[in-house]
Amino acid sequence: MEFIRRNTMLFIYIISYLVNCKIGKIGVRQMIDLGVTGGISEKLSEKSNVKRRPTSVEEKLLLDPLYEFHGWTFCNLSGMIFMLCFIVFWGIMTPNMPPIHALTTPEQIEVLVRENYNMIRLGMVLAMSTLTLNYVWSVGMAKVMGKVVGKDSILIPLQIVGGALTCMSLMISCAYWLTMGYRPSLPGIQLMQLFDNGWMIFDLAYAVTSIQMFALSSAFLQDYREKPLIPGWVNWYGIFVGVSFAAECVMPFMYDGIFARGGLFNYWFEFPIWFIWAFLFSFYCVRAIPRLKREKLEALAVAKA
Repeated sequence: MEFIRRNTMLFIYIISYLVNCKIGKIGVRQMIDLGVTGGISEKLSEKSNVKRRPTSVEEKLLLDPLYEFHGWTFCNLSGMIFMLCFIVFWGIMTPNMPPIHALTTPEQIEVLVRENYNMIRLGMVLAMSTLTLNYVWSVGMAKVMGKVVGKDSILIPLQIVGGALTCMSLMISCAYWLTMGYRPSLPGIQLMQLFDNGWMIFDLAYAVTSIQMFALSSAFLQDYREKPLIPGWVNWYGIFVGVSFAAECVMPFMYDGIFARGGLFNYWFEFPIWFIWAFLFSFYCVRAIPRLKREKLEALAVAKA
């Protein structure tokens, strides 16, 4: 009889598990030990009173209506962190602020690299390591965009991919400059080629960044709130910066002058206006998050009323 009783309980457990009646959470051995009478119902009652951790996004949203906003602030602050790190690691620690002049001789480049190769290595390693923050920032801005144009808008993947490709092009450029520091004994003409290759990619990949800026600005210009999340002038400024990047196309034809890689326009004008745009968008996206939370809570309160 004991054999029959135990196998009967095992059969009940299997059937119960298949129909998802939660008996499976008790365990086979516990059910068999409890027996057919009394114990099972008591154990089920005890388990039903235990607070269960939410396992799906829907359950988490029911418990915390603001769950979807987790991580948004960090992602959007990543833009400011990225800019600060890039200015220090890419610009100040290496010969990029300002860049080596295009008319510099191979012999001069040899001396420069061999005197500073360790600093070039360190700067580029740190720059490449922190560049991923640019991609994190792009994803954070995409979440805020979704509250304006909807998560299925074509502008969101355009912006994210534009940010990812910007990150990738900068990493490739930094890899060329890192190679300079890694092989400082190379002939000057080869060091010059590595430096030039990095700058060609760095400047001429502008279009992917422009696409990101156009997608962002186009999305937030569709914000019809009485007070938009991103001010209109910031969006139009972003479009202006994206268009002005087209001047980088002139750089490969110039060794000196305002359109050279270290020139007044292509360097001292283009780079600062991009950093200003990036700071503004990062700042306003971070500031928009508490407002979006309030809007959601107000909408839920109205729905329950």
